[in-house]
Amino acid sequence: MKIIRLSIFAFAAAGANVAFCSRNEKNVNELVSELTKEFPCVKFFGCSCDISSEKEADGFIKKVYSEFGKIDGIVNN
Repeated sequence: MKIIRLSIFAFAAAGANVAFCSRNEKNVNELVSELTKEFPCVKFFGCSCDISSEKEADGFIKKVYSEFGKIDGIVNN
C-alpha cells in the first residue's frame, strides 16, 4: 500500500477529497484517522474491499458515489 498511500497523501495535500480501499480493514481505519488529523478540511472515505472480486469492487464504487457524488480519477496498484 506504499505507492497508494503516497498518492493519497499527495491528493489530500492538493485539497482533493479521497476514497480508497484495501483488503485490510485495520489499515484502512488507521489511515483514515491519520489523514483526517493531518488534513482536516479534506473528506476521506476508506473501506475494506477486495477489488479482485467484481461484487466487492462494484460495492466500493457505489459507496464512493454515495459519499462524494462523483469520481474524478482512479489510481490502482
